[in-house]
Amino acid sequence: MRQEKRTRRDVEALVRSVGYGPWPTTALLEAGWTHRRIRRAIEAGRLQRVARGVLMVGSSSATGGAQAWGPRVTAALLRAPRGAVVSHTTACQASALWVPRAVRMDQEPIHLTCPGTHGRSRAGLRVHGSPLASDEVVLVGRVPLTSPARTAVDVARGRSLSDALICLDSAARRLGARTTWSGEFRDLSRRSAATAQAHEQLAEVVAAQQGWPGIAVVRDALALVDVGSESPLESWSRGEMVRAGLPLPAIGSEVQGASGRWHVVDFLWDEAGVIGEADGFGKYGTDPIEVADRLAAERERQRDLEAAGYVVLRWDWREPSAAWTARIATTLGVVLPPRTAR
Repeated sequence: MRQEKRTRRDVEALVRSVGYGPWPTTALLEAGWTHRRIRRAIEAGRLQRVARGVLMVGSSSATGGAQAWGPRVTAALLRAPRGAVVSHTTACQASALWVPRAVRMDQEPIHLTCPGTHGRSRAGLRVHGSPLASDEVVLVGRVPLTSPARTAVDVARGRSLSDALICLDSAARRLGARTTWSGEFRDLSRRSAATAQAHEQLAEVVAAQQGWPGIAVVRDALALVDVGSESPLESWSRGEMVRAGLPLPAIGSEVQGASGRWHVVDFLWDEAGVIGEADGFGKYGTDPIEVADRLAAERERQRDLEAAGYVVLRWDWREPSAAWTARIATTLGVVLPPRTAR
């Protein structure tokens, strides 16, 4: 018990002097710790190894000082060449940017960009040797990340047009935002200005990557970027509409129902009187009561729109895009060209 109390006090003193970590083992040795003392703290659960030669506060001592993704990322940075920056999907996670549909974050390695090095991969880590401009790096806390524009372009390269739009729209919303309110881009003049501002920054990154593998799809997607998309499914759906050959709708338009109330709809083909609604995961919340209330309100909203003469079409991630784009085409009365391979 006396040893346990001493170990706990040692770790608390360590945190006060050098933070929660992770730290290289050498930092603890320089702070006066011995290998034996470190081993005792690990056995007591006060410290834990997050990588070879890297330690952090253990679960029995941890507080909210460490982010969920932080320990592994910081450990990777500590072992990486000087100048390494968190990038690609790891930077997406840190910056809360949307990731392509095809990405499974639980299976993604940590991505670092180390300019001037050779790209390499090993278990749980992917190092990219791409050059980085100084304005393409930002700090989140003490962690260097690629900027939202650079991150989105890096992740979008080589993807399908639809997946590329998810990344680019998300970054555009971040770059053009003044507030954290999700509906701030519903005003058309504000949306237009924010899209133009974001487009300029994204275009600078695309221009700097001229000739890089996979950049062509990003260049194509850039012309479609719109901060009005409020979810990954909405962005992805626009890409699928382009791929299918559908006429592009207005995004986030206000439509008046039969009751006189105004409703914001995801997609609108105004002349045809057709509304499209992309029902992404979590659109109606997660709490069962909240979901039930929102679904009831959504059904009432749809009845109001249909009573005003609109046709409302809905789809979600589970329905193949070939099916819902065909339904839209039939409703609009247009003939789609033969579907091309991705």
